[in-house]
Amino acid sequence: MTKGLEPAICDEWLYGVLSGNATITGIVGTRVFNEIAPDDAIFPYVVFFASSPGNDYLLAGPANRLWSRAIYTVKGVAQQSSYGGNLLTLFQTFDSLLDGKTATVTRGEVVSCVRQTTVKYAEKSTDGGVPYRHLGATFIINAR
Repeated sequence: MTKGLEPAICDEWLYGVLSGNATITGIVGTRVFNEIAPDDAIFPYVVFFASSPGNDYLLAGPANRLWSRAIYTVKGVAQQSSYGGNLLTLFQTFDSLLDGKTATVTRGEVVSCVRQTTVKYAEKSTDGGVPYRHLGATFIINAR
């Protein structure tokens, strides 16, 4: 176990899975961002971030941490008039790639990943045009 690096384990795993999937890259190219998309990002894109750093799960004291649990949001963002098309495809792909999965990465291990809830909302366009739509999910990730 690599104690203290659990967020980096989650970030590494999510970026690798999302940026390495042909369906996702066919829609967004290389526009997969951790935490914040650049101001000049072209739509559509994918963004993921730790919504809640979560708790540590211990066995008889802090020296025996089993894993850390975090909640991550993974979503597609597009400037379009509905939640269909590319956004729906991205959402379905996130679900099939992440829900119920485990993995080993360079820094450690993803013990489990389970979808918690759907994320769906719209934002008004700053230029009065087509609104921005966000569609994705939150995932509970246990890492060590």
